[in-house]
Amino acid sequence: MASRHRAAAASAAIVLAFSLVACDGGEGADPAPTSATVSFPDDPDKAPAVPNPITPKAFIEKPCTSLTAEQRRKFELDSGEPEVSDVSGSECRYRRADRLVSVRYATDWAGLQDLYRTRSVSTRWEPQVLDGFPAVSTYLSNKSDVPPGPPSCYYAVGLNDLLFFSVVSQDTDGSSECGLAKRIAADVLSTITDDR
Repeated sequence: MASRHRAAAASAAIVLAFSLVACDGGEGADPAPTSATVSFPDDPDKAPAVPNPITPKAFIEKPCTSLTAEQRRKFELDSGEPEVSDVSGSECRYRRADRLVSVRYATDWAGLQDLYRTRSVSTRWEPQVLDGFPAVSTYLSNKSDVPPGPPSCYYAVGLNDLLFFSVVSQDTDGSSECGLAKRIAADVLSTITDDR
């Protein structure tokens, strides 16, 4: 029963993140990991383990440092507005002319496994590997609580078995391929891992 409630809460959190987007380094880093590969379980409802776990404390505390000034210029993003909470995680909301982009550290979730519990309510679910870390791209479209426009992609990357970060953005070309969110996630991951 508790897991059913957690899955429902997780689904609601994703829908809220999509609606928000559609509407509108340093100390404490882990040492460099050894090389390993992501192994996907046979059970599609099970998240893969993170082979090279990291906990980017500095970025959780200051989420708007997740993208460098050069990276923000590349994506035409402003410097961002942070929102850090023990209850709702750590997030930075960046603006560009036509959309919001959210980068969020899901400290209020129990890793990718919590996200995998929402798989059945997603209209797209694509497990991936991003630079050696397990990831998943998903989005909700044609839902009554998501305003019209290109679908909002939710691209999540597992940093350790109890933590992931996500990037939420509308697809720039409307192709539903999570292209922009994935490119931003790759740069966030590069910033985090370069800081170790």
